[in-house]
Amino acid sequence: MDYEVFLVARVLEARRSGLSEMDAIPEGMARTAGLITSAAAIMIVVFAAFTFGNFLVVKMIGFTLAVAVFIDATLVRIVIGPALLRVAGDWNWWPGGLDTASRVPAAASRE
Repeated sequence: MDYEVFLVARVLEARRSGLSEMDAIPEGMARTAGLITSAAAIMIVVFAAFTFGNFLVVKMIGFTLAVAVFIDATLVRIVIGPALLRVAGDWNWWPGGLDTASRVPAAASRE
């Protein structure tokens, strides 16, 4: 879930900087690709290390989790997530749209 939060946050930053939805998604992906890849690689290595143990259940869980993280980081975060962002378009920023989160509260603007 953290991967998707990082990706959506970077896409939102790109949208607020004036890019269109179609341009903001690749920009957000480019800015988070290294983070997503390195975090997934760390988790895959840790879970794959479980397969060197002697207990069969731990080996099976380690292998399964390593494969699941690999599929999640590649297929879900790199293909399905951006595709859903593109399909949803401006609905990604519901409720209120892009300008509501960037507005300065009245009390903060008086200081």
